[in-house]
Amino acid sequence: MRGERDGREGSEHRGHEMIQPGTFYEKRDDGRWNIYMDATMCSVFDTCPQMFYYNFVQSINPKGDRPFVRDLGSWWSSVMENIYVPFSKGEPVPLEEIPQLALQIWDKMQMDELEKLAPKKWKEFGGRYGAVTMIASYATTQLPVDYATWKIIAAEASFGRNREVCIGESDTVVLYWMGQPDLYVISGGRIFPVDHKSVSYIDLYIHLRYKPNVQIPGYIVAGQILAKDLGIDLPIDRAVINVVARTDRTDKTDTGKFPRFKRVSISYSPSEIEEWKNRRIRDAERLRHCFETGHWPWVEYICNSYYWKRCPYANIDEKEPNIRPIIIAADYLKRDPWIPGRVSEKGEDD
Repeated sequence: MRGERDGREGSEHRGHEMIQPGTFYEKRDDGRWNIYMDATMCSVFDTCPQMFYYNFVQSINPKGDRPFVRDLGSWWSSVMENIYVPFSKGEPVPLEEIPQLALQIWDKMQMDELEKLAPKKWKEFGGRYGAVTMIASYATTQLPVDYATWKIIAAEASFGRNREVCIGESDTVVLYWMGQPDLYVISGGRIFPVDHKSVSYIDLYIHLRYKPNVQIPGYIVAGQILAKDLGIDLPIDRAVINVVARTDRTDKTDTGKFPRFKRVSISYSPSEIEEWKNRRIRDAERLRHCFETGHWPWVEYICNSYYWKRCPYANIDEKEPNIRPIIIAADYLKRDPWIPGRVSEKGEDD
């Protein structure tokens, strides 16, 4: 079964209408389906289609769901947004004002509540003092370089909801991709997307987390289209991951061993981009099949090993089928439909 927002009948593009929240496909006059996906949707679908169904089709979340890593990542992402958006408009925030700006966002997001919800992780991070220390260090070591060397051509700008990024097509689907990189930057004679990430710590192998990757190639493909539309003739074949460690493990004798901040450059060749596109088209074909049949395969081992913890929907599927609607009504909340391309979280639970 599907809700009325899941798909639309007829017409290839329904004029110039923007893709609406909760719309995953539209049926075309030629019998194929337009499929609308982003990296978050695709990652969850590849992990477990049943999880995708609960998360995106039913749009439910566990009650009281405030994971520390996710919320801290969201706070850091919001701070970065409030720094780099003004910078992109030629109005950089003075460095000395940034700690106070970060605390205002901290209070607005009610981050102090996490002390009771996740006391161990709160203590490891350092709470409010840890937040001030982290952003103050960033403002004095990283940001001055960006102010001097980066030209931002897009900040927090989503793409794809007007169907401008077509990944490819097959006999059954036409795939349109959506996303919202934090920045598109010109520096060193090239364009590259920048994505802010927070992790538990940074080591010599941090770059291995970001390739292979569902998200980054989509940013590169969209950037190529953006550059063409803007008439900018510069190469775009890589991205920069702006990584911050939640825990300061900086080795004073060897600052490169466990740095607090690191810029990770990830490049993709044309053949790698094509391979990524083909994999996403196969995902889109599988997604159509799930909607058509109403069968969402269940990957059982994920129930107790999703990012080293229990899947947030496992307590639904551990019950008998006739009991599950009762569990959903009692323990889960309906949220607004997913907006394709929207950034969900920036913290990585490692």
